[in-house]
Amino acid sequence: MPNIYLHVNTLEPSMQKSLEFLAIVLQLIVDNRKDIQQIYPYLKANQQRLNDTLLEAISIAAPSWFNGDKNQQKLVAAMFGGFGNLIAQFPLGNREINLELAITAYQQALQVFTREAFPKQWAAMQNDLANAYSQRIRGERAENLEQALAAFQLVLQVDTREAFPVDWAMTQHNLANAYRDRIRRASGRRTWNRPSPPAGWRCRSILG
Repeated sequence: MPNIYLHVNTLEPSMQKSLEFLAIVLQLIVDNRKDIQQIYPYLKANQQRLNDTLLEAISIAAPSWFNGDKNQQKLVAAMFGGFGNLIAQFPLGNREINLELAITAYQQALQVFTREAFPKQWAAMQNDLANAYSQRIRGERAENLEQALAAFQLVLQVDTREAFPVDWAMTQHNLANAYRDRIRRASGRRTWNRPSPPAGWRCRSILG
């Protein structure tokens, strides 16, 4: 992993600790890529690190980590995707900030996993981003649902019924849930953020 500590002395101590924590978690994701839930005990012991400072740290660290050859960029993008998946499903801590961390991580991964260069990875990230937006607590519920719907529609451009029938079916399921919530909201019926993850969180597989 690239060295993120070159200018760390210019940062606040809280940001430095967040960058260090982020680097450790991403390395753990690589080391435990076959079962990233093995990282949960570490996250449980460091729940206080899952905060808005860490959210900012992701944006600070990403440009440095992406400053390498294509293989390095792909690895870092996969680590961010793995982190997003991990934190989106983490049952402890603050659910609101966990989802914000997941969304930010997926957005960073999409800087590398473009549709043109990595169509399948791009679709996986769009799927997981849509799942996170469908559960998002911050922001306007209506706008979050529209973001989720738009991302699910993008997924279906790659995950067609003919090419990837299982992924297509999962995306259709999640798309239907998002439309259902939109209809409920439009009709004035109460909607809620489902505590359990939708079907089809996929970015774990990107690490191999």
